[in-house]
Parts: sequence; C-alpha cells; structure tokens
Amino acid sequence: MADRNKLSIVVVDDNRLVLAQCARLCESVAGVEVVGRAQNGAEAIREVKAKNPDLVLMDLVMPDIDGMTALRMMSKGLPGIRVIVVSSLGGSIRTAEEAFKLGAVAVLPKPVEPDALARILGAELERKQKGGHA
Repeated sequence: MADRNKLSIVVVDDNRLVLAQCARLCESVAGVEVVGRAQNGAEAIREVKAKNPDLVLMDLVMPDIDGMTALRMMSKGLPGIRVIVVSSLGGSIRTAEEAFKLGAVAVLPKPVEPDALARILGAELERKQKGGHA
C-alpha cells in the first residue's frame, strides 16, 4: 500500500549513471521514495504496473520502447499516471508540447537541475497529501 505521506516514484533512464543520479536527487527530497527503476520503456511499463507509483520520472531517448512511446502507452493503459519527462530533447518546444499532450505533468531538460526537480516533487507531494492521487 502506498504511504499517503510519501510520494512514490519509478525512475527511468537507459544510462545507469543518470538513473542512479536521478534516483538520488528524488530521494534527497523529504517525503519522496523511489520504489522502482527501469532502463527502457518496456521495463518502465512493467514497473509502473507492478508498483503503482504516484509519479514516473522518465527519459525520452531509450532503446526498445522510447520514453514518448511509453508515455503514450501509459496514458492509454494507466489512466491517472503522472509523468515527468526528462530528456536532452527537453528543450525542444515540439517535444515538450507532445509530452504535455500525452499527459506529462512537467518536462525537464538534461542535465536535471536539482532545484527544479525538487520544486516539482514538492508540488506533487503536496498534491498527493491533499488527496490528488487515488
């Protein structure tokens, strides 16, 4: 069962070092818990189905199933899932627009700015604690 006072996150990136760094950044925010990690879109979908996190922090450029395809699949098959897209393509307005159309709650460029991520995670935690997640 999800802890109402914690924000559970699945972190997704094909680069192991970036994956570890993003997980550390997330867990450095009080009230945030990384409950799963994945290195491609297919793994991400499996982890999200298995762990039912409050939030997914996901890269776009990955092997197998890329992040945009995974986001599209999650938005159809897992209604209500909240996703933060993190990508070297994050600065592209077209990429950001597409991600938002597919349900992303935020788009962050790489390298991830710790303060920007912390602000978004804090807002998501507050949203959850006020009853914004089923």
